[in-house]
Amino acid sequence: MLYAVVLETAVLAYRIVCMFLALLYLIWTKTGLKSIIFHLTTQASPDGKPHTVPKHLSLVFFEDSLSVLDVANLIRWSFEFGVSVLSVCDAQGQLVQHSNLIHHILETCGLIEHSEKDSKQRYIYRFTSENDRHSRNLTVNYHLTNCGLESFCEVARTVCRSPRSLTDSELADAVYDTCGMPDVELTIHFGAFTSLLGTFPWHSRWSEFL
Repeated sequence: MLYAVVLETAVLAYRIVCMFLALLYLIWTKTGLKSIIFHLTTQASPDGKPHTVPKHLSLVFFEDSLSVLDVANLIRWSFEFGVSVLSVCDAQGQLVQHSNLIHHILETCGLIEHSEKDSKQRYIYRFTSENDRHSRNLTVNYHLTNCGLESFCEVARTVCRSPRSLTDSELADAVYDTCGMPDVELTIHFGAFTSLLGTFPWHSRWSEFL
């Protein structure tokens, strides 16, 4: 339950920060009351679509022992909050080792309509919300601390072997595609340390860290 309290507090803090920044922006630009109400109730994502919760949430654990049941509950709660992509990682790789067990726990909860693995071994769950009974997909990415390094090395080999010089935009696209997921918008750390843990800086440029 401690993880649930931390997650709820972090999401609330994320919303408060977004509201505060929106208010400062509105005061600076002297917009009207209608715009103030709109900006306080929504927060614009990098693609311009308003939302109140992060589209991509990253949970990073720096604890010696982890409860797979707690992690499974965090996945369910993330879905209920409206998260579309969830990345989970720990320093020792326990979550990757126990990903099948977590998957089994989620199946036994009875809310999963469908589940599959994509080409990058990420679980894609179709949950049914307990509140409105609507179905949505949640992509769960279990990854290690060295996640993406192999893809990054492949990009370096491609650049070195290219018969022509790549443009800045081509190189940027190649590097950015090493993740294959939306930018992380909120990262929550559990434990005494702070690290990106497998997320490259250019994939965390929009992220808040708690």
